Order: sequence, then structure tokens, then C-alpha cells
Amino acid sequence: MTNNLPKSIEAFIQATNKHNTDEFLATMTDDAVITDESQDYRGISAIKNWSDEKYIGAKVTLEPINAVNRDGKFIVTFKVDGDFDKTGLPDPFLMDYHFISNGSKINALNIRLADE
Repeated sequence: MTNNLPKSIEAFIQATNKHNTDEFLATMTDDAVITDESQDYRGISAIKNWSDEKYIGAKVTLEPINAVNRDGKFIVTFKVDGDFDKTGLPDPFLMDYHFISNGSKINALNIRLADE
């Protein structure tokens, strides 16, 4: 499934599932932007703060379900789990991760509910 993704996205998935903050941050460019819940986190420091609370800190795990490349933007649908409030969320909880990557690092990531 993920064998046609850029190495940066493969590394992102592995770091996420290992809950490894350093490896996770190493997949990002210094000026990367993550958009989650309609809020932007710009740069490694802001991304680390977000991750410590809502991502690696919440022990998020990702199981790839589907991946498409649309004009250089990779959209990967994941089954998402972790230590976060799942009240009112569908089961399975599917999210689309919209990656923009330069191949070796991730420039931008927009996390949305699947098919949103």
C-alpha cells in the first residue's frame, strides 16, 4: 500500500506508529505547516507542541487504507486510533492526510475527516 509513497511519508507513518517524537519531527522541513482541526501549526517548535499534546503524546496510530497522488499532493486515508476522546466518532475512525512533500521531507500536512 505505502510502497509508492515518498520516503518522507513512509518515515512519517513509521515514526507515528512508534510514537517517536524525534523521528516524527525529522520528517518535516523547518518551515513545515500542519493543519489540524482548522488550526495551523507552523515550524518545528509549533509542530512539536501540537504533537506532544495531540499526536505523539496521544499515542496516535495510523493504518493506511488508501493512497492517491493528485498532482503531487499525496492523500492517504488512515484508520486512526490512539489515546484521545473518541466520543461521537465513527468506528472505524478514518482520516485523510493531505501531504505535500519535496520527496525527502514533508512541507505541509492537512488532516481532515475522510471524504471531507
